[in-house]
Amino acid sequence: MDNSYVQSRFDRLPDDGYATLDPRCLIALTSAWDVPMPALDPCTRTTGTGLAGVMPGSITDVRLPHIRSVVTNPPYGRPAVDDITKELIRAVATRRLELAAILVRIQWDCAKSRSAYWKPPFAASIRLQFRPWWHEERLKQPIHSYQWLIWDRRHRVQPLVIHAGADL
Repeated sequence: MDNSYVQSRFDRLPDDGYATLDPRCLIALTSAWDVPMPALDPCTRTTGTGLAGVMPGSITDVRLPHIRSVVTNPPYGRPAVDDITKELIRAVATRRLELAAILVRIQWDCAKSRSAYWKPPFAASIRLQFRPWWHEERLKQPIHSYQWLIWDRRHRVQPLVIHAGADL
């Protein structure tokens, strides 16, 4: 049975290596949260965002001591997405990074297996009030809602839920 809510009609790229084509995603993030620069996106090959892009790989493989933040659309598949997220949380908790932000589907944070992610330094969910485009050819409207999840060592109060991008 073909179910477009579960299965994409597009071929999957190796390692889920999708560049975030929709600039509204980063605009919504930076309008809702102070992202310390310079920032790095380790999961895209090119960016038009002002972020430094590198080839996919481990954040510990990136030897850029001046980087303060990592902002990324991680691969969707498991275990890669969880490995990257754990590594980013560890980097913020151990003060190697000031902030880490990942772009994921709205329901991503509801998994029981991810319950440990929501302790400090978890800071916020920034819920996009639009559905991002993931392909240049826009034959059908996107069906999934997305959010930025933020781990920020500067944040000292309860995590926030912020809605952003309604005007984009």
